[in-house]
Amino acid sequence: QNVFKYIRSRKPAKKPVGPLDDRAIKGAVKDDKAIAEKLNDFFASVFTAEDVGKIPESAPSFVGDESEELSRIEVSLEEVLEQIEKLNVNKSPGPDGIHPRVLKDDPGNYRPVSLTSVPGKLVETIVKNKIVKHVEEHNLLDKSQHGFCKGKSCLTNLLEFFEGVNKHADKGDPVDIVYLDFQKAFDKVPHQRLLCKLHGHGIRGKVLSWIENWLKDRKQRVGINGKFSDWRGVTSGVPQGSVLGPILFNLFINDLEKGVSSEVVKFADDTKLFRIVKTEADCEGLQEDLTKLSDWATKWQMKFNVDKCKVMHIGKNNPNYTYSMMGANLATTNQERDLGVIVDSSLKTSTQCAVVVKKANRMLGIIRKGIENKTQNILLPLYKTMVRPHLEYCVQMWSPHLKKDILALERVQKRAAKMIRGLE
Repeated sequence: QNVFKYIRSRKPAKKPVGPLDDRAIKGAVKDDKAIAEKLNDFFASVFTAEDVGKIPESAPSFVGDESEELSRIEVSLEEVLEQIEKLNVNKSPGPDGIHPRVLKDDPGNYRPVSLTSVPGKLVETIVKNKIVKHVEEHNLLDKSQHGFCKGKSCLTNLLEFFEGVNKHADKGDPVDIVYLDFQKAFDKVPHQRLLCKLHGHGIRGKVLSWIENWLKDRKQRVGINGKFSDWRGVTSGVPQGSVLGPILFNLFINDLEKGVSSEVVKFADDTKLFRIVKTEADCEGLQEDLTKLSDWATKWQMKFNVDKCKVMHIGKNNPNYTYSMMGANLATTNQERDLGVIVDSSLKTSTQCAVVVKKANRMLGIIRKGIENKTQNILLPLYKTMVRPHLEYCVQMWSPHLKKDILALERVQKRAAKMIRGLE
């Protein structure tokens, strides 16, 4: 553990926060507390001022009878003890200062602390498990969603999407991909509209009331070097970093692509779609889908960051149609980082290979310079945990075909082998 800590310490240090520009004073904010206040002001500014008088009706996804609704949750002592056993004692405590080790090491504290940070996460986990079970039993979550779903991942997202893209591109069909970007997606979810969506998924009664109570009256503050901003109210959004937030967000955007004819794949809020564009009518069909997505965002008080939404034209005979959202034309791109993998319009993987090789070699350099003991029992675990993950992340999707790319990856392996005594 100390070796890994040492290697991490050899990485270039992260830049400190600040100073920040402040237009009001026409200068820079340098004091830690003032920086914290400035950041908290910005974070609070992205919240949605929900129009509670015009909450749209949500088409119900749940069609079961009343007895199948998730309206009440019964929690056994065994379930609580099971979650306590799973606590990671290396995690930091919440604002209450209660460390996970207190719960795990002291049986006398199992029951008294039930409404504060770490114990609160235990309750969230139990509620989340019940919701996930309900969603799975009734097949409520759209198959396009890969984020925070059992058995799915970034890899399944990329494989499913680009299997479709490559199938058409290999036939010579032009394809257009649109990468969408929600603006502060998790922070902007309007609470009453979220509750409306949950009701439509059969989450009702006391469970829905508990979730409403869990969402409201939250506060946040920002800390910089031990200096804290004042507390600010949180008026929208699902808490990022929470246990329950991801499944609630997934259910909120579950009907995003309803009525959309293009192929859509999501990873939480990361959304992309593609369509064959042989004719102008095909392009107009994709444009119509983008309009439907924009209308969905307006209806549910979400917002796309149009400046960051990108179009990638694939194929020699691509008509290079100009698409728009919210009255603004979308920028085109020949290269995009998709869930950590570089994708380009040629569908070749050379750029991704080059990026991976650079990262892996950089980490090898840190290990070589920082570790004098070059024996297998020291360097091999370091290689497996700090270098190889760069080479293997979603490699099933970008596995190289060109000889130069294959050789570049192999050189990383050979360089590592030469460093390790006994593997030269």
